[in-house]
Amino acid sequence: MAVSTASGVVDTSGPTSNQLKIDMRDAIAMLDPEESQFSTILMKLPEDRAKSFKTEWLDDQLLPRLSALSACVGSVSTVLLVTASEAYYFRPGDLVRNSISREAMLVTAVSIDTISATRGIGTVAAVSSVSGAELVIVGHAASQGGRSPLRVITKTATNYNYTQIQRHTFGFTETAEATEFYGGSLVARERRKKGVEHKRALEHTAFFGPRYYTATGPRHTCGGLLEYVTTNIRDASGTFDKGELQDNLRTDLQKGNKNRKALFASPIVGQVLGEFLQDNWVRSDPKLRYFGVKVDFVISAAFGAELPVFVKREFGDFSTDSTQFGGYAFLTDLENVQWAPFRNTQLKMNTQDNDEDSINGEWKTEHSLKVEREETHSIWRGVTG
Repeated sequence: MAVSTASGVVDTSGPTSNQLKIDMRDAIAMLDPEESQFSTILMKLPEDRAKSFKTEWLDDQLLPRLSALSACVGSVSTVLLVTASEAYYFRPGDLVRNSISREAMLVTAVSIDTISATRGIGTVAAVSSVSGAELVIVGHAASQGGRSPLRVITKTATNYNYTQIQRHTFGFTETAEATEFYGGSLVARERRKKGVEHKRALEHTAFFGPRYYTATGPRHTCGGLLEYVTTNIRDASGTFDKGELQDNLRTDLQKGNKNRKALFASPIVGQVLGEFLQDNWVRSDPKLRYFGVKVDFVISAAFGAELPVFVKREFGDFSTDSTQFGGYAFLTDLENVQWAPFRNTQLKMNTQDNDEDSINGEWKTEHSLKVEREETHSIWRGVTG
């Protein structure tokens, strides 16, 4: 057989059509936005591309400004026992307030689990205090002509996740392709349907995926929020009332960027929010969009932030007893979670063998997720009504 030749460089007209892959990175971001809200938003935010099947990042946080007494203290004692390993939150020269007695103190020395302090400075006299009283670091008071204060740093920690290869295939005979159907092209319908299923798999992985690696294959999976969020687990264990909702919000909006938080709620949690629509701190606006995604509710004002709420209707397929996913909600800090694609979503057509009387195709994505500062996210669970 004669060899076909041409001068110049190889371009995309060289390979045959069944070799071409269609980059669907932008298309997948807009596919199914009303049901796959979390992944749609993540894909529109700045991403941090994975460099390998294992992606790593450094976690850091601000120095805490709060500890607590771990034992009762008398009015004349100058040595205070605080929560284990938290004495190093303090520096000599720090001003501290007891949140129960309102007594102010000046820290003079720090040890492993104790601080030494000058008691009762200011207008409130030193008094005995119970274990558990919170000690709030108000600020630092340096002396005139003094030397630089003790340097206290937080240590960064390395965290990691794996990429996951998601594949959703479809196919039909060439006879089926040639047949006219009501509703338009069978190829287009099946391609879109599998694209939606692919997008929802990416969405569910971002919430529920386990972080896992095995050399058999090898195979690796992407951990989602459920894998990383361990500090703030709010367990309702039944009905969820207004007071509990407000307590959760008051606590969970304290850390991270309250203006970049979003709540992704199961229909049960959404139903609870719907019952509060008559209150001015929960409202619904059918025209409101967040990164192009419809917002179901907004929790506002009372907590100093506008918190968009997205009801995850597909979570309604899960059981709503107190132990299963139907009663979950994820309060995320979108500043501390990033979509990390390794291979962009591709739609590959004509994957069938050359002698096969069919047309096959697949959606394929290899992706990961970076969940930074897990204490800025929270999970609510166990809501039954």
